Amino acid sequence: AINLNGVMPQAAAAGTGIIRRQIRHEKKVLTTAKEKAAQYDYDGAVQLLKSDSSYDKNADFQAAVKKYEETKATCVSWPLINV
Repeated sequence: AINLNGVMPQAAAAGTGIIRRQIRHEKKVLTTAKEKAAQYDYDGAVQLLKSDSSYDKNADFQAAVKKYEETKATCVSWPLINV
């Protein structure tokens, strides 16, 4: 038997569902931020990640923000006449 520490199975299942939804949400946010960064929209990617309510406790979000900010700092402006 599984020890649920006094939690009813329905409550445990509901908690699992909430966690799964949160994980899906975080994956979607990371994917969208990655797409923005791939289009050189580093500011948009950073804003998306930092505006999420789980940013403060999400190491993946924080690492992505650091990476995007560092990458943006290496970008060089190119004159439009040369495009």
